[in-house]
Amino acid sequence: MSDKLTANKKDSGKHYFDRPLGLVLIVFYKAIWGFLETLLGIFIFYSYRLVTNELMEDPQDLLANWIISHFHVTQSTAAAGSIVFALGLVKMILAAAIWLRYKFVRELGIIFFSLIALYGAYHSMLSFSWFTYFALVIDLVALAYFIFELPKHLKKSGIFE
Repeated sequence: MSDKLTANKKDSGKHYFDRPLGLVLIVFYKAIWGFLETLLGIFIFYSYRLVTNELMEDPQDLLANWIISHFHVTQSTAAAGSIVFALGLVKMILAAAIWLRYKFVRELGIIFFSLIALYGAYHSMLSFSWFTYFALVIDLVALAYFIFELPKHLKKSGIFE
């Protein structure tokens, strides 16, 4: 019953690129962060190899020794880089799916933002960081948008029936 009421509501919000403003902001946010995370993942993945190659050429290299001692660059760094790269890739795929209005995007977004918010809440309890709290709030707002607002906007276009 409430779905019929929601479907009859007129969408009066601002639209850009034939999409609601909230959707555009979420896509922009996730695409930018996803792109930055993929670049960071690639850098992290190759950092161990780069630093160890530099130390093999010059064992007394101050910068390479400083990087190893301060950033704990180890072989597990490649695994961490792969995880960061994969998360960034998932964010970019999610942003593209949101932009292209695929049917599965709402469920995927709810699952993804729920998992990210749970991890952010867990991480916030372990250590204080304004950046972590900010990212957690943004992910919770995006989750609320996917649950409550996105169906209103996309029913009008016939995607959610």
